[in-house]
Amino acid sequence: MPLPRPPPTARRVCRLIHARGVIRAPIVCFRYRPPADARDDAALDALNKRIMETVQGEGLAFVTNAVIGGRFALRACVLHFATTEADLAALIAAVRDAGQRLAG
Repeated sequence: MPLPRPPPTARRVCRLIHARGVIRAPIVCFRYRPPADARDDAALDALNKRIMETVQGEGLAFVTNAVIGGRFALRACVLHFATTEADLAALIAAVRDAGQRLAG
């Protein structure tokens, strides 16, 4: 049985973070990677975990995590029908802001 089409909000998150690949569910997994950064995968795992904890702690957005191919990824599940483009932009902004502060 094929999965249902993801809601438009999940596709919008993917556009905001320039994700590639086929989206088949309302869940979007991604990793923050600082621009021009040469960190190894383990360091990026630790950075993304700290980003998740920071974003959750600040209460501006909510992301969880998934381990994909042995790597720590941020996970956004977009289900609520009233989620707006502004809500999605706030989620991505919270992740980027935390990432920039923590990667410093």
